[in-house]
Amino acid sequence: MPQMKKGKHATPALMRCPYCRTELAWGVIRCPKCNARISYGCKVPITGFVLAVVVAFLTASSLIALLTTRDAGGTPSISDAVLTGIGAFSVLLGFGLWLLMIRLAQRSASFSRSRRLDQ
Repeated sequence: MPQMKKGKHATPALMRCPYCRTELAWGVIRCPKCNARISYGCKVPITGFVLAVVVAFLTASSLIALLTTRDAGGTPSISDAVLTGIGAFSVLLGFGLWLLMIRLAQRSASFSRSRRLDQ
């Protein structure tokens, strides 16, 4: 990831090209010195959503296992209120993680150079 300096509203104001070390303004699509192409944002945003769902599911499963009690007969039981709380917590956790990943993905920039056979 390129080195960046912060600007207004937490967006990077300047970044450095990893190939030629030129200072570039956020938003340019090519480096003027080495002609590297710059792309912004995440290429696969659905991956972040799937990861957030998996983390929320694993958290809910762990909380259910931890909060389950045994009644007098020895069978495991859990109250409906606890299940509802775990479900709400898991949904909010997954949604929060997904929003965080979207915000981080919008601030990412990747550089690539074209490889030509005639060079």
